[in-house]
Amino acid sequence: MRLRRPRFGLSLSELRPVLFALVAFAPAKAATPLTESGFASRVDELRETGQITWEEGLLLQFQRVFAPGELPDGLRSVDAIPTKSATGLVWEFERMRGGLSIPVRALIEGYLAPRSATNEYVTAHFRFAYDTIGEDAVPSDDLDASGVPDFVERAGAWAETSRTTFRNAGFASPVGRDGLVDVEFRAMNAYGLTRIVGGFPVISLHNDFLGFPDNSDPEGSDRGAAKVTIAHETKHASQYAASGWTEGGWLEADATWAEDFVFDQVDDYVRYVAERSPVSNPDSWLPAGYGACVWQHLLEQRHGVELLKEFFDRRSAMRQEDARESFEFALNAYGSDVATEARELGLWSYFCGANSGGKPMGFDEAAAWPTPPYVAHVVEPSATRSGRLGGLESHYLLIQAGDRIGSPVLALTGAGAARCSMSALLLRTSGVREVIPVPVDGTGAALELPCEWSDLAMLAVVITNRDAFSPETEWFVTIDVDGAVDVLDPEAAVPFALAAPRPNPFRGSTALAFSLPRESDVRLAVFDVSGRLVRRLIDGERLPAGPHERRWDGTDEVGRTAAPGVYYYRLQSGEYSDSRRMLLLR
Repeated sequence: MRLRRPRFGLSLSELRPVLFALVAFAPAKAATPLTESGFASRVDELRETGQITWEEGLLLQFQRVFAPGELPDGLRSVDAIPTKSATGLVWEFERMRGGLSIPVRALIEGYLAPRSATNEYVTAHFRFAYDTIGEDAVPSDDLDASGVPDFVERAGAWAETSRTTFRNAGFASPVGRDGLVDVEFRAMNAYGLTRIVGGFPVISLHNDFLGFPDNSDPEGSDRGAAKVTIAHETKHASQYAASGWTEGGWLEADATWAEDFVFDQVDDYVRYVAERSPVSNPDSWLPAGYGACVWQHLLEQRHGVELLKEFFDRRSAMRQEDARESFEFALNAYGSDVATEARELGLWSYFCGANSGGKPMGFDEAAAWPTPPYVAHVVEPSATRSGRLGGLESHYLLIQAGDRIGSPVLALTGAGAARCSMSALLLRTSGVREVIPVPVDGTGAALELPCEWSDLAMLAVVITNRDAFSPETEWFVTIDVDGAVDVLDPEAAVPFALAAPRPNPFRGSTALAFSLPRESDVRLAVFDVSGRLVRRLIDGERLPAGPHERRWDGTDEVGRTAAPGVYYYRLQSGEYSDSRRMLLLR
């Protein structure tokens, strides 16, 4: 059953009960979503299953911020964690305004209408409108007897601190009406938002921040929440002055990074690193949002805040350019590129949480961040694992040493291997951590690590799709190869048998031994992991019963050197056939 679209011609009073009932019949979850991302996921689910339209979902998101009591029972929660910033929601509304029905547009405009406050407080660059009574009243404490609530005076000081910090770093200063940026206080289920009124930014802040999630501010979590919200929304106003909000989801990534840049002790952003970021969701953190601030933390630590200033300078001149191209342009001036930074992001994101002790590289506050998840835990002696990654995404594999002997061997293959980077992350039994890059060429990579399995307490592998613009791409990683090396005994009774290659892995050539129980026509050929023929070693030759051997020198049918990686060789003789795996190194 598909829900009705809001009907044209309804008054607001008539429309509200209709919207209240939109998803009332949908079964409520066992646990009502409390987080912003949980709510958004539930709305997306209702959209995807056809229970609500896109604009009905947009209205539900606005109701969560401005009128949570109007939400259907299945989406309502009295203790919902507030929305970090409703600026992105406002941006989405303005972008799609022309396609919305008149009643829904009118409802959202009503939510966003400016508040008419009775008091005003002006600083050098901001004008604060506030009330001391009513629904939107701010805390009235006035310990210095200035006639202005302490809460408002502190907000003014924090706003000036934010603006000065951004200006000193080279970011655009917000441009307000009459030279002052307007700020108002609202009782809403959000930390804050910034909207554009008459071409100028208007910042809305929560009216007290009491009961908000804890943070690390030594002055108290309510003050910490206010500080970072002011920095966040002031950065949104700066963004608008620089590039007119043309960055999409990167707007929130940048503003969330800005919180820590201005008020480093608060660390409210850490909750969003745990929610959806390159650390908590390394293979699904895009499109950009709050958690993508990790990308900007990486760029700032590696190249300095000047690089992020260069990014917005580029955006100012090239507003229609994809933000990823703007990052590429800015990085090129620093001798880097997005592909290089993507590889570093995968590595730095690994050394977080429980992996941060003794890290050889990584984020300053990595210990407070979550521990990234593994996509696979490999325990068998020889194994191949595969996965799919979009641009800038990573996967982590944990490989157990167990009873393995010799040196670890890793190979990366697959249709998308050339787009990926791979690194081995070693934790030696001595406690030393080490990162070993595995060189990747146009077809993949293979490397024997410079250590013994017995030297390792742990081995992890990170695979990252370095191509920011690539579609989802598939990779295969092979760890070691088939275990024991079996040698055919010429004195034993002759069965049909195909031996493991000697040596394996190999660099120059390897011997492929087999035995035949009777005279027969034989085919022996080498294939790559996609099943493509690489080299015919025996092509229908009739051979006598007994043991035989052929060597493969790592070349293809026309004598070209094959790329390093995993290969298969297949023996066919009458009704018998068998295949084995080998690993070519360079």
